[in-house]
Amino acid sequence: MNDVKITYSNVDSGFYIIRNDEDLHFQQTKPTDTDIIEALASDNWTARFDDMKEGKTVRVSDRIYYSMLESVPPAKYTGNGFYCGEAYSGNLYYYFYRDENDGKRYGKLKPIN
Repeated sequence: MNDVKITYSNVDSGFYIIRNDEDLHFQQTKPTDTDIIEALASDNWTARFDDMKEGKTVRVSDRIYYSMLESVPPAKYTGNGFYCGEAYSGNLYYYFYRDENDGKRYGKLKPIN
């Protein structure tokens, strides 16, 4: 974890987990070692999408969440997330959302409701 930094921001009163100068995760409490490990695992782009294709709900890093939000126009917004995907992808879309209980971001494949 040598390339990982933790910074505190007075602007939003929170902690950022940063790797290679990219924000991976933001939280209000000082990150524990477990928080750091989870943030690093949630930023494995290939593994996250492979798991979603298998029908799993997976934690995704803030970096992946915002990258997907900016990559293609969302097909639909919800109160705490969005659906995205290519037009030819069929009836399943990637759904990314922020869980209001734990503040973490998740993704899964599902039809638009």
